[in-house]
Amino acid sequence: LLSDELAQLEQKVWGDADQATEVGIACNTGGDCPHGDPEDLTLVEVQDADLERALEVMESEVLPQWASRCSAACIESWNETAGEVLGISAQQN
Repeated sequence: LLSDELAQLEQKVWGDADQATEVGIACNTGGDCPHGDPEDLTLVEVQDADLERALEVMESEVLPQWASRCSAACIESWNETAGEVLGISAQQN
C-alpha cells in the first residue's frame, strides 16, 4: 500500500513541479500569469556548453568545498548515488 501511494505522490509532485515551472516561465516572459502582471524577460534555452560548464564548476569548486564539510560515509553515499549519475566523485580532503 505504501509503495503504491508513494509512487502516486511522486507523480503528483513531479506534475506540480512541471506546472509551477510553466507558470513561472509564463509570468517571467509575458505569458498568462495567474500571480500578477507578467514580466517581459526573454527565455534563453540551456545549451550543451552551459551544462558542461555547470558540471565543470560543480566538480572543481562546489563538490570539493562540500566534501570538506562532509563525513566519509556522506561522501561515499554521494559517490554511489548522485556522483554516479553525474559521472563525478567527491574525495575526502
